[in-house]
Amino acid sequence: MNNKELIVLEDSCEVRKYRLCDNRIITIDITDESEIIIKTEDTHLIGSIIFSVIDDGFNSNYGFNSNYCYIVSMCLNKLDQSYLHKGIGRESLRFYKKCYGYSITASSNDGLKKADGSHLIDDGIPFIEKMRKENIIL
Repeated sequence: MNNKELIVLEDSCEVRKYRLCDNRIITIDITDESEIIIKTEDTHLIGSIIFSVIDDGFNSNYGFNSNYCYIVSMCLNKLDQSYLHKGIGRESLRFYKKCYGYSITASSNDGLKKADGSHLIDDGIPFIEKMRKENIIL
């Protein structure tokens, strides 16, 4: 098993339970389309990804959902640093895209805080770059 591969243990559409490479169990909850919530097996908050869902107005004209999501905030170390670099962020975004069908985008790394409060810091900078290279986000 890849050291960042998560194994799905339970899948109830918008909530999935995973086993991490170190055998800890987490839950990724995407019930609310504006937020992904990640918790430990005993429901302690690991972190979240908050989106702004953008309606580009093309839904009715083309017959498909053309909304997209903009990452406003992402923090996966609210409990502690040990959950970073485990593949949780990547899997959360993949799961979200699969369920909602939205494209995902994030701010560019220009060092400035945006009007909506979003900006890339610390591990967010290489993470977003990597997700763009993997075509998970735009």
